[in-house]
Amino acid sequence: MYFAGKGTAGGALALKGPTLPAARIRQAIDRVQQAHLASDEASFFVWARKQEPEYFKALLADLAEVSAEQLQSVMHDFGDKTDFRVLNLGGGECAGASQVLIGANFFEAAHEREYRNALVFQRKYVEAAQCNESILRLLGSGVAQLLGGARQEDLAKLAEQLNLLAPEEIAAEFAHAAQESIADEEVNNEALAVASAKVDAWTIKVAAFATEKRRTTRLEGGFAKMSTDNRNELNKKIAATIAVLQQAASEYSSVVFANSLGAEDMVLTDLIAKHQPDIQMFSLDTGRLPKETYDLIHEVGQQYEVPLKVYFPDSTLVQDTLPRTASTAFTTAWRVARLAATCARWNRCAVPWRARAPGSPACVAIRQ
Repeated sequence: MYFAGKGTAGGALALKGPTLPAARIRQAIDRVQQAHLASDEASFFVWARKQEPEYFKALLADLAEVSAEQLQSVMHDFGDKTDFRVLNLGGGECAGASQVLIGANFFEAAHEREYRNALVFQRKYVEAAQCNESILRLLGSGVAQLLGGARQEDLAKLAEQLNLLAPEEIAAEFAHAAQESIADEEVNNEALAVASAKVDAWTIKVAAFATEKRRTTRLEGGFAKMSTDNRNELNKKIAATIAVLQQAASEYSSVVFANSLGAEDMVLTDLIAKHQPDIQMFSLDTGRLPKETYDLIHEVGQQYEVPLKVYFPDSTLVQDTLPRTASTAFTTAWRVARLAATCARWNRCAVPWRARAPGSPACVAIRQ
């Protein structure tokens, strides 16, 4: 939250307040309004500017804290019923609290960078240097939390924490950038430019690290919450699935996985890519897939070396079919046709698991 900015009469940059879940913004606004109305000052601008630097953070401290039990209640934007999607860090459904937090930290750091650049233009170098400190504090704490650490306001202590948790390169460059970004009264434009360049370079590097960390911990995060018995049981199922994949690859000359991009198919995609990459994969694009599915297809291509071949309908056949069938038959009609064509090409049954019931349209098409 930002308070008491002014766009007239010489202007004034807003005062930076705490970072809050958007779902709680109405509570925060009501609380700030009540505090202002309880004062004797009529002007909100004047009242806000009179407060101590940490006043708003203290006033809204309980709204800024999110426990594991409260996480689900703040996973929605204000006035929205759907979950956040942290697309800047790789897309897909929301992961754990640490990933949501670091996504928000990058967003806020971008605002700090804009403020810094505006302050440099106004030759307010000390305030601009303070923005660099805020960027490092935001992203450093985000990385620490992503790796199991805690938020830390003191940059020196944060550097010590990252030295224990983060890769050496990330921790060392943070320490150097923090040392260069100390905001004192003697800071000038040249020194600030050097410090800002280091902060921005570290920001780019840590963004790549956070993105990669999100990808590699997506499945690992689930293991951490399991009991030993459940983890052992899951490991047995994984081993049994790998054995089936290996047996299929050894007994048949060409094995192909029809990937419908569902949750189970993503597990099989991961196992095939890591344990049996000679199994080919394909999927079908009806032309009516939601955006999230296309994002997932792109992410599979980025994550795994095993290619996912995507097939599209023959436009001529679609034009011939639609006038004779209801629009709801579009997906079924061409999906069966493409499955049949694919199986004929590979000489192998590649029907999705749910379509393999005897007498199903897909199986009838294959036999015919």
